Amino acid sequence: MKNFISLFLIVSLVGLSSFKKALIDISPKIQNALKTGNANELSILFDQNVELVIESENVNFTRINNTHAKLILESFFKKKPPKSFSFEYLGATSSMKYCTGNYLSGKDQFWVYILIKNKKDKNYIGSLHFKKE
Repeated sequence: MKNFISLFLIVSLVGLSSFKKALIDISPKIQNALKTGNANELSILFDQNVELVIESENVNFTRINNTHAKLILESFFKKKPPKSFSFEYLGATSSMKYCTGNYLSGKDQFWVYILIKNKKDKNYIGSLHFKKE
C-alpha cells in the first residue's frame, strides 16, 4: 500500500510539473501583450468565450465572445496605456492554471488575475480581471 501511495504522489507531481510548464509556456505571450497594451495579441489566447472584468470601466461579463472582449480591451488600453506589467505569481493545480500580476498605467495600478484553461491540449485564457488598486 505504501508503494502505491508513493507511486501516486510521484505521478501527481510529474503531472503537476508538466501542467506548470504549460503555464510558463503561455505566460511570456500574456506578459508581452499586457506590457504593450496589445489587445489583438492577447485575444488570440482567449477561449471562444471569456470572463472579462475591468472594475474601473464597469465591465463585468461572466461570458463574453472573444471578439467583443478584444474590442473592450482595445478601448481599455487606449484609456489606460501600459507603463509596465509584471507577474506576481504563476500557479497551477491539477485542474487549472492561474497567474496574478500588476498592470501600471500612469498613476493607476491594477491587480490582474488570469485563469487559464486547457482544451484539447491547448491553453486558453478563460478569465481576465483588472482590479484597480
